[in-house]
Amino acid sequence: MTNVILSIPVILLVAYAAWTDVKRKEIDDWVSAAILTYAILIDALLRRDMLIESFNYFFIVFTSLLVVYYISKGGFGGGDIKLLTALAFYFGEKIITLIFIACLIGFIYGLIK
Repeated sequence: MTNVILSIPVILLVAYAAWTDVKRKEIDDWVSAAILTYAILIDALLRRDMLIESFNYFFIVFTSLLVVYYISKGGFGGGDIKLLTALAFYFGEKIITLIFIACLIGFIYGLIK
C-alpha cells in the first residue's frame, strides 16, 4: 500500500505529461525534472539499497532511447526520452515492462491511425 501512495505524485505528473503531449505535441521539461527529483529523494530516504540500481536503469534507458531517437528521425521526441529516463530511475527494473506496454499501445495506435 505504501508503494501505491508513494507513486501518486509520479502518476499525476505522467498523466499531466500525457495530456500536454496530446494537446501540444510536447512534454514540459519540468515534469521530467520533478519526477527525477522525487525519485532521487525517495531512493535516498526510503530505498537506499536501490540508488545504484536506479542510476544503472537511468543510463541504460537513456542510452537505448537515444539510439531509437536517432534511428526514428523525429518519430520519438526528446521529451519522451527525458520522461521515460526519469521514470526508469523511479521504477527501476519495472521500467522494461512499462516501455513494452507503451510500445504496444503505440503500435496499436499506429495501426488504427
